[in-house]
This record gives sequence, C-alpha cells and structure tokens, in this order.
Amino acid sequence: MELRDSELKALVSLLDDDDSEVVTMVESKIKSLGGNIIPYLEDRWEESSLSPVIQRKLEDLIHDLQFNSFEKG
Repeated sequence: MELRDSELKALVSLLDDDDSEVVTMVESKIKSLGGNIIPYLEDRWEESSLSPVIQRKLEDLIHDLQFNSFEKG
C-alpha cells in the first residue's frame, strides 16, 4: 500500500500524541509499510522542527524496520 507524502507527514506528527493507543496504532501502520519507508523516515528525522519525542520514536522505528529487513533478507 502506497501512502502520499501528506499522509506520511500526518502519521509522523501523531507519534507524540497524548493517547498511547493512537501512538501504538501509528507505529504499527508505519512498520507495516516495510523497509521502503526508511529513507522517508530518515529525512523526517533530520528535520530540526520535530520534537525530541518524535525524533526518538522515528529513530526506534527506523532501527526496527532495518532489523526486520535484515532478518528477511
């Protein structure tokens, strides 16, 4: 499933939502997109305008996706 840039930005912005269920759902959705999403997440991670919480969660997601891609490869 392919998401547009605006949809991906919306998902990333929800990573620091106050509702932990929302965050869990967003993380699962991002992980379901697979390793192809890593370059986008890395680009977003480099943006200085993001909160430290989002940056840390992006870092964790990138590492998880890289690990999963490595295991499948």
